[in-house]
Amino acid sequence: MTVDAHATSFDINLSDNPASPPPDHIKRRMEAEAAGKKELTIDEVTQKLDEATGRKKALEEERVAKAKADVEHAKAVAAQVADASAQCAEEVEAKLEAAEQRRKELEHERVQRIQDQLKKIDTAQAAREDASSGLSGEEVEAKLEAAETRRKELEQEKLDKLREEDRRAEEVRRRHREQGPGAGAETN
Repeated sequence: MTVDAHATSFDINLSDNPASPPPDHIKRRMEAEAAGKKELTIDEVTQKLDEATGRKKALEEERVAKAKADVEHAKAVAAQVADASAQCAEEVEAKLEAAEQRRKELEHERVQRIQDQLKKIDTAQAAREDASSGLSGEEVEAKLEAAETRRKELEQEKLDKLREEDRRAEEVRRRHREQGPGAGAETN
């Protein structure tokens, strides 16, 4: 027997008595197993093979049915995801269109108010100038033309701003359509 500091090992010498009988408890168990076994007939072997084949077929059919159910479930989930994605894209598009329409209405109202205000200012200035100074008709006409020119410049600036905003909105819508349904809306 060898003993190390870390592990213990035993040397067993089996060559001392090679013909030793098995222990009694093992001998009894082996005899009981031998007595319980009988030889099978060809019919019994065939029957067992048929039963095994039936079990094998049943397992294969069960696997096929499960695989088929998994495929159907995957298709249903994919269809649900596609429907939800399309619906989300439609909702986003509708919201973008409603926001664009509202923005155009507000811008139109703002331009209309500015135009009305400019007309009132022009009229008031012309009336005040006529009343306060005895300007000649040519001077009044020149001032009215200058006021009209200024009013047109302001209107043109406003229209340019509106066109720029429309161009930006169209760019956002175009990018949204290019990104496809379900993509996040990106704004400038």
